[in-house]
Amino acid sequence: GIIMEEASPAAMFTNPRNPRTIEFLNKVLSSK
Repeated sequence: GIIMEEASPAAMFTNPRNPRTIEFLNKVLSSK
């Protein structure tokens, strides 16, 4: 695998920079 983003948990959830991270978080967080 490839590490797509390195950030603190708070930064990753509030301000992700990688488009794939943004897409993943949108899918995961909207499925609740």
